This record gives sequence, structure tokens and C-alpha cells, in this order.
Amino acid sequence: MADKKIRWLVRDPDGKIYGPLSTERVLQQISAGFFRGEEDVSLYPNGKWISISVEPQFYDQLLDVLDSEIKSKSKQPEKPKDTPKEDVKEIKLGPEVSKTGEPPAGFERGKAHAEVQDHQADTYGGVETDEVVSRMDYEESEAEDDEEVIELTDVHQIEKREKVKASRLPLLVFAVLCIAIISLLFIKEDDSVKIRLLPTSDKKRDMNNQQVAVKFQKAIGFFELDTHNNYKRAQSELVQIVDSQTRVPDPYELLCMTYHYLWPFSYQDSKDINTIKTVVKKIKLINPTSRAAVVCTIVELLAVGRYQEASGLSSNTLRSFPQYVFVNQIYGELLAARKQYETAKYYFNQAKVLWNKKPPWLGPKVHEARMYTKIKGPDEQQYMSYAYRLYREVLKANNNHSVAKVELGKIEFDYFKHVDKGLSLVKDGLNGVERLPKSIEVDAFVTLAKIHKRRNERQIALEYAQRAFSINSSNRESKDLIVELGGMEKLRNTKMKDRELLYVGDQFVKAGDCFAAQAEFKAAFEVDSTNGIAAMKAAKCLWELNQSEEAIVWLKKAVQADPKLTTAYVLLADYFSQRFDYLNAVKVLKKIRRINPRSYEVYRGYALVQLRRRNFKGAVVSGSKALQLYETDVDTLLILARAYMGVEEYNDALKMISRAIELDNNNVDAHCIYAKVIAGLRGPSRGIDYLRNKINDYPKISAYREALGDIYRTEENFRMASDLYNQVVQLEPNNKKAFLKLGEIIQQESQSRSSINRALEIYLRAAALDPSDANPIFLTGKLYLDIRKYGLALKQFRRVIEINPRFPLAHFYAGQAALELQQYPEALEYSKAERNINPGLAESYLLAADAYFRLKQFQNCAEEYQKATSRSQLGSMVYVKLGRCYRLAGALDSAVSSLKLASVQESGNPLIYLEFGKVYEMQGSNDAAIEAFEKYLALAPNAPDKSRVTAKIRALAN
Repeated sequence: MADKKIRWLVRDPDGKIYGPLSTERVLQQISAGFFRGEEDVSLYPNGKWISISVEPQFYDQLLDVLDSEIKSKSKQPEKPKDTPKEDVKEIKLGPEVSKTGEPPAGFERGKAHAEVQDHQADTYGGVETDEVVSRMDYEESEAEDDEEVIELTDVHQIEKREKVKASRLPLLVFAVLCIAIISLLFIKEDDSVKIRLLPTSDKKRDMNNQQVAVKFQKAIGFFELDTHNNYKRAQSELVQIVDSQTRVPDPYELLCMTYHYLWPFSYQDSKDINTIKTVVKKIKLINPTSRAAVVCTIVELLAVGRYQEASGLSSNTLRSFPQYVFVNQIYGELLAARKQYETAKYYFNQAKVLWNKKPPWLGPKVHEARMYTKIKGPDEQQYMSYAYRLYREVLKANNNHSVAKVELGKIEFDYFKHVDKGLSLVKDGLNGVERLPKSIEVDAFVTLAKIHKRRNERQIALEYAQRAFSINSSNRESKDLIVELGGMEKLRNTKMKDRELLYVGDQFVKAGDCFAAQAEFKAAFEVDSTNGIAAMKAAKCLWELNQSEEAIVWLKKAVQADPKLTTAYVLLADYFSQRFDYLNAVKVLKKIRRINPRSYEVYRGYALVQLRRRNFKGAVVSGSKALQLYETDVDTLLILARAYMGVEEYNDALKMISRAIELDNNNVDAHCIYAKVIAGLRGPSRGIDYLRNKINDYPKISAYREALGDIYRTEENFRMASDLYNQVVQLEPNNKKAFLKLGEIIQQESQSRSSINRALEIYLRAAALDPSDANPIFLTGKLYLDIRKYGLALKQFRRVIEINPRFPLAHFYAGQAALELQQYPEALEYSKAERNINPGLAESYLLAADAYFRLKQFQNCAEEYQKATSRSQLGSMVYVKLGRCYRLAGALDSAVSSLKLASVQESGNPLIYLEFGKVYEMQGSNDAAIEAFEKYLALAPNAPDKSRVTAKIRALAN
């Protein structure tokens, strides 16, 4: 029973706070549907805000309510809602919007920047903390009390409370005003405070085209200044523009970029991810092929840690559209993370030139200057002069640019040996009004440590070095300084926060070092066990490293830490299904569907699981539901295309994949699937030509070679397929799937000893990549089975079952090996185990039938063959074997019926007539038996039992 002394505050998504409430009262409000799982709770009076669904006693109740709602909705059709027709008129944002991503020509820049300077009294005042509402209304006419407290009790209790509240109201207002004034005057925003990305709303904000144009002009003015607070101000204006439901793409693009630059300072949890996803969805509904849609998609990929895909999309986009400002900028950032400074510099310069407006956007200048300071070599001194000039230009345009101050201070100290000047600039940057990105903070603290070390102020230098190391433990300079100034003990005692560990992990992922990244993400989660994003990122890196078992463990931690993290649930279901654990995959999706019943991601997850189960029709049903919720989701379209291919409905598959390419022409998977679709629809040569062209255009993308190998394999051109898979594993030495395909091809191509040994070697290499993946071991077992090394085969299949008990057909093949080793009872046990896992497959029944035949239990044999035929369309030989078991069991009429079914399927199978002859002989129909035996010999003139059958014919004729 709930403790009545415990009381809670409940904060809804709009920031309104209810309470204090007893636990029992909160549970009642959940049951009544008033609280729906999107709220936060804290213990009254001084508790920390947490998601209501994290608290176990509330979480269970929320699941029960949501489950009952889903069940009731499935029984009763939902009434269509009356929605106003969407205004599809194009809104002109003042002058014509540039197609290259620059601000529209003719904007009143002076006015915009005057408003920036006066913004202290504008709409974005105050300090954001974890208790600030997730969305604020900035129009004065719509201002509300964000801290409104409402007691969910009876009316007379509310009236009584209002009287008390009224008596205290003047004092309370005075206290709040005092605190606010003190905060504004003396308190700088704490660097450790996370911010919440401002979400857009589906509720339309009344705003005419003129107001939209003014706000967009204002947002660009803020954005150009390239600092934390100005990005927040730009975000505020842009969210209001998007809420006006304008159909012009440019504000969406700029909003995604502000999210991108605010992301490092945000909570980076499910709420912030959903904020970005919502804007991506909105722009794709307006124009899925626009520049804004591309930019927003890249920003979303970066937010969820899919850096490789973001890099690929950026690179491919720039091949066709090199004039895209923001894509140049982001691609430069990704290259810089991989320490390709010379190339990154080029893209930052492109972004700077393409903006081509006055005043400039300072972001590309700052990044370009930073690249100059990173490049080592004969031109280092000249590059440092370039960087110095660029930073001076930035500070001239925005004297509050903290990054430029820190970077300029570093140059003054490191290269010009101006100690005091360097110290002053770095401290100004650290203590200024603008927050610094973590990488710049690290450089600032390291520079201060070196300056104070030179001044022989060793304790101060040590403290700064420790602060740098606590942000980024991979920073070599800070580590060496700590050891030099304080020894190894000081290094061991320097702790990192989860936020800093997460930052370091992200840097490793961007640099392509998932091994180092997963360690940082794990450490971040150990520091803060509520950080679901950290656990999810660790899981993704572990999966990338082929540590699938551990990846699943960490995804489970992610969903426990953040029960609303839909992406983690869907990913967990994906991983389960890749390991053939469809039962747990469906359980995971069912759980998140209760929490988020209208998520397209969840239905897409169902579709993917059904696709992996080869339930193609089920995949089409779930994928179609996902598409109804989000009609421009490319991943769903890819799943549907594969599903339609599975049922050989190539025209529908072509519609899906063509739409996917139209939405995302840079999607490699989409082009691979398209090639396979047109190969099935118009002939393999069309698909082969399409992929050859892709390989010529993109020689380093191995996926096109793998897809071409798949088509050649389907056409049984094993030599070409083998060559292509070999090329893939040379390009990607960790491509486990390509290794497995290569091994199978070599095995199919030849049964020579050298081919067998080569295939075994490849399977061994694949197994070494991921010891928790049973696929290579399973294929090794099948190979041993093919070459009749049954003992070795059985050993491999037992290992498969030990690693993954639900591996499809592992028990069946283990039973086959046991059968050949004359271990019939064991074969029957394997048959039962396979049947429990896959009751719809015929294989387990065929195995049992063969075992019963060898045990001479012919009636059981016939029953098992009969069950097999009811589950699948099987070849004529199964009916021959069924007829044989009926004959030996004495059921001759049933035997004849089975053999007739066999002859309908394959009249040229000689064994049908051999069995017919034996049945007719037992029935005493000698003439019919002779006719059947003669037909057998006619169809099989070199039959091994020819002499015996000939003797039988003579005996029956006499």
C-alpha cells in the first residue's frame, strides 16, 4: 500500500505543476487518464524532477491504462476527426529566398542586429535549468504562469487553498521578483546546466506573412552571430515561425541547424531527439526532396549517433549540390572529427563563400580558422597568421564570441609567446556571457594550465589541467600536465561527469573508433544510471564491433533508464530479430507501443521483424501502418519494397523503392534494392548494369559490389559472385555478412578439398569477428554435413544451440547428423525441440519421420510425414516416403493414395513406380505390379537394383 506521508509534485509537458499529491492520488489520476506518461514528478518539497514513467509504482499503472486503451480502440472504430483544410498558399518571406542556403536578399541587417543588441529585454531572458518548462510561449499577449500549482482535490479544498494563497500572494510576488533581478544581475548560466531543445507544436500560431518575414529576418541575425545564446534566440524565433505552419522550407532548415549547434548543451534524451524528429517529419511532409529536408535529415542522423550515415549523405549530396551551405559546413565538421583538417578547411571555406552576405555567418570562419591551427607542416606559420586574422574578424563582428577569444588567446600564448595577452583572452572567453563547446573548454583549460605552469604557479596549473582532463580524458596534454604537476595519484583522483564522458565517446565515434567510444559511453552510464542515451550509444558501438550479446544487454539498460526512448526499443527489437529471437523482439515492441501507441517507428519495427521472419504479408501490413503515420519515412519504404519482393509483387516493390529514391537519392540501400527489383521485373541484366554504373561512380562503397554479387549468385554465376564478395571483404575486413556469403559461394562452386578448406577458413574468420553470432558455426556444421563428417557436424550444431537456442533449423540439422550417426532417440529429441521453436516448419516432422522409419515404427513414420505435408508444399519424394511407410504399416490403400499424389506432382520420378509395384504386389495385383516395375526400369535403365527388379518381374509373370 502506498505511503500516505509521501507527496509528489507533477509537471505536465506544458510546464504546469500539480500538487503536492499523495501517491494514491497520483495513481487515481493515471487511472482516470489525467496523467498519461508524458509528465515529470518530484518528491515534495525538494525532490529531483524525473519522468513519471521511471517511478516503478506509476510505470506499472501507466502500462495497464495504455494497454486497456489499445484493446478498447481495437474493438471500437475511431471516429474521424474534423480537421480544417490546410492553407497551402506559399508564404513569401519578404524578398525571394536564395536557393543556395544564403539569407534572402534585401533584408534589413542593421535592424536585425540592433534587435540582437537589445535582446536582454526581449523574449529569451532568464536561465534555463532542468526545471524550466520544455516549451515557452514568447508572445506577451499569451504569457502564462509557468509555475502554476493546482491541487487535484475537491472544490471546497481548492477554495480554501485559494484564500490562503491570496493572503501570501504579494509577499510571494516580491520574493520572486527579487530572485529574478539578482539572477539577471549576478548569476551567469552554469556550464553544467543542460538545456531543453524547444519543441514545435501542432497547434497553429496565428501569424501573417509579414510577421513571419520579420521573425525570420531576426532569426538569421541571431544565427549569424554564432554563439550559444544567439542560437537559442534564433531557435525561439524559428519555432514560432514553424508553429505558424508556413510551408516555406528555409525556416525549417535554419531551425535544424540551430538544434545542431544547441545539441551539445542539451539533455540529449528521448525528448530532445523527438523534438528534432518532429521537425524532420514536418519538413518532409512539406517537401521531402528539398534542401531543408536533406539538412534536417543529416542533423537527425548526427543526433542519434549515426555519424557514418550522416557523412555518407553529406558527401553524396555535395556531389550533386555543391552549393548547399549547411551541408558543406556539417561535412567539414565530420572530416575535422576524423582529423582530416586540410580537407575540412576546404568545406568550411566553401560554406563561408556560399553564404556570401553581409554581415557573414561567423560559424564557417571560426571552424576554418581552427583548421588552420591544427594543420602541421612547412606552411604552419602562414596558416597560423590566417587563423589569427580570421579570429580577429570574428571578434570585430561579435565581441562576445567566446570561442574566438579562447582560440586567439591560444595563438597569442603558443605561437607569439604573449603570456599576459593570451591569459587575458582565454579567461575572457571562459568567463564571458557565452557558453563554450566542450572541445574549446578543454583547450582553454589546457592553455591556462600551461600559462600558470610557466609562471611557476603549479597548484593553479594542476587544477586547470584536472578540469581539462575531467572533460576529455583522452586529451594527452592535460594528462601529461597532471602527472608532471601532481603525479599519478592526482590523475587517478580526477573524475569525469557523465556529460563529459558522453562528449568524449561521441568524438571517438565521429573519428571511427567505436572500441574507445563504447568504453566512454559505458563509463557515462555508470556515473548516471538514468542516462539512457549513453547506454544506447554503447550498445550501438558494441553491435558495430560484432559484440552482439553485450550490445543487447546495454540496450536493455537503455530502455530501463529511459522508458520513453522509442529508438532504443526499436533497435533492441531489431537486434533480437537479427539473432532470430522473434518472440522477445515482439515483446519489446509491444511494450513501447503501450507507451507510444502512435509511433511510426514502432510499426516500422514490427514490419522489420516480420520481414526477418519471412512473413512478407505481415511486413506489408505493419509497414503500411507505419507509412500512414509518416508517409515520407524512407526506412519504411525500404522494408515494404523488400516485403513485396518476397511475395514476388515486383510492381508494388518498384513503387515503394522509386518513392524512397525520390525522397533520398543518396541512400545506398535504396539503390541496391532498386537494382534487385528491376532485375526481378525486367531481367537480371538490367539490375547488373545499374549496379555496375553505381560501382563506377562510387568505387569505395562496398554495398554496391555486395548487391551485384547477390544478383550473380541468384543467377548461379558463382565465379562472378565470389570475385565481388572478395572485393567487399578487402574493402571492409569486418563485414561479417560478406564473409559468410563468400564461404557459401565457394562451397556451392566446388566440393573439392581445397574449396572445402577455403570455405572453412572463411567461416572461422567470420566466427572470430563475433563469437556470440552462431551463423558462421551453423554454416560450418552444414558444410560438414554435406561432406558426410557427421560427428564434426553434430559438434558444430550443438555449439550453435548453446550460443543461440532459437537459431532456426539448428536442432533440425543436429538431428540429421544424429540420424546419420544412428542416434535415433537423440534425433527425435532434436525434432521435438525444433518443433517447439518453429511449429509451422515442416522440417522437424520430416526428421521425426526418418527417425521413426529407421526405428521401424512405420505408423508413427506415416503420421509425421502426413503432418509435414499439411504444413508446406513438399516435393514428390515426401509422398513416396509417406506411401512407403503406409505400405510397411499395412495401410495399402493409403499408400496408393499417397503415391498417386506423388505422380501428379512429378510423373517422371522412377521411385514412384518402384513403390507402386511393391504395393500392388502386396495387394496381389500382379499385372499392375509388373506394369509399375517395368515403368520404373524404363525411367531408370541403370538403376542399382535393376537385376532384382527384373527377377521380380519374371517371378510375377509366372
